[in-house]
Amino acid sequence: MYNQSMPTTPFRLGELFCGPGGIALGAKRSKVVTPTHTLHIEPVWATDYDADTCETYRQNICPTKPEKVVCEDIRKLDFEHLANISPVARKGSLTNISRRLYFLWE
Repeated sequence: MYNQSMPTTPFRLGELFCGPGGIALGAKRSKVVTPTHTLHIEPVWATDYDADTCETYRQNICPTKPEKVVCEDIRKLDFEHLANISPVARKGSLTNISRRLYFLWE
């Protein structure tokens, strides 16, 4: 049962090729409740090269924090200046990635 006083653990999401924000929207709406705490996903940055796409993402996902979206070619992106994200480990081939993603947290 969900208890608002339970500790929450955010997974920090960074997106390359973010598009209009479909993955981030699904991530923001997801939540896992365990007997001891709640896990959720928080988009912390996103990038795409198309200006209209970046603006759509801003409107859909982070209208009050537009600086979370970097509109730039990833080949020129300075990753050192982006917020830290939660690491993701992957096993298996890319064809099975949807079944084999594991979020790691501290």
